[in-house]
Amino acid sequence: MAFRFQKRVKLAPGMRLNLSKRGVSTSFGPRGASVSVGRRGVYGNVGAPGTGLSYRKKLSTSGPRGARNQNRAGAPARITLDWDDTKQDMVFRGPDDDVLPEKDQTALRRSHKELLRQEREKAAAAINQRTERLLHLHLNSFSEAALEDRLPTPLPIPREAEVEKRFLEEARAERGLLQKVLHMIPPFYEQWKAPVVEEAQEAYKEEYEEAILVEEEIRERQKLVSDVYQGNKKAMESWLSNALDELDFPLPTDLDFTVMDPQVIACDIHLPPPEKVPEEEAEVMKSGKLKIESKTQRDQRDHYARLIGGSALYTAGFFFAYAPTLQSLLLSGCYESRDSTTGQAEDVYVYSAHITREALQELVLEHLHPFDALEHFDAVTNATKTYVLKEITPLRPEDVINSVPEK
Repeated sequence: MAFRFQKRVKLAPGMRLNLSKRGVSTSFGPRGASVSVGRRGVYGNVGAPGTGLSYRKKLSTSGPRGARNQNRAGAPARITLDWDDTKQDMVFRGPDDDVLPEKDQTALRRSHKELLRQEREKAAAAINQRTERLLHLHLNSFSEAALEDRLPTPLPIPREAEVEKRFLEEARAERGLLQKVLHMIPPFYEQWKAPVVEEAQEAYKEEYEEAILVEEEIRERQKLVSDVYQGNKKAMESWLSNALDELDFPLPTDLDFTVMDPQVIACDIHLPPPEKVPEEEAEVMKSGKLKIESKTQRDQRDHYARLIGGSALYTAGFFFAYAPTLQSLLLSGCYESRDSTTGQAEDVYVYSAHITREALQELVLEHLHPFDALEHFDAVTNATKTYVLKEITPLRPEDVINSVPEK
């Protein structure tokens, strides 16, 4: 899988443009120790600020092609640090966005070792972070706080005079010396003040309307919460739907759920297919170089099993936290596959579990394999010891409803 390091780094601050009769060059690094790239090549510069003493050494035999072209045109040269998919490493690019010649790459690598190490560490972290999130998704549990604690925070009703005062204080703080002197003359001050006051009045209207809207939303949700506590099915569905944005899966994942009765919810998790799991892992070696390797097929299968098991525990925690009357959750996980004979898309179910609130609370999440944890519940799975997953037939909602004792 090709990885694109999207952060594009300019060697700045500490980047300076040097103009002379001979052309344009660009310097990088703090004053006293920098690298210059110009028409005549790459130079290292070392000096003691304030002493007039300096040392200059040529680091390459000729200037980069892009820099020479830019200098002839009279435009500043620009060097950037970027990720190269082919090299699987950071590279320096010239102003035309082409990779600099290897001799200039070598000179810049020598003079910017720490910068390169930092950016390689960022690249490795970005590669590994995608895997880390899916391996530990089950640890991101939802607390079973009172539903009232999940209501929006009310906004203070603003006062027009206070908003105007705030705007004037901020505007006064931004005045220059000349403005302060002019504003000692009343007509100039009033002329300056008028648009600030007008802007403050518009802001007051917006803040007031927003505060009123939040108050109305809080009242509506308080009524909704009351109905949820009473086990109203429509209220539960509305409350849970509003809260779905709290879920944060590491890969694209969709939920379909139905409130069967106040104690039972059935939910299908539409999982990403196995090939969407990141295939690479990276580390920065002692030498400072970046090492990127492909995972073994066994690791790939294990990571996918952890993802789908973690998605189940994470989703179950969400439903039990937001639905206080809920006692049983029928959770079935599937991913979309194409039938090779028809080309039609079909859902392949890989687990189906009847998860109860009590059984979920018994788990010690820090010390379990999230897919293996499904065996703690009444579950249907079909997997080998190395997590080769086979299709299963999911449990039926009516079987779960019949198994829940009435309260």
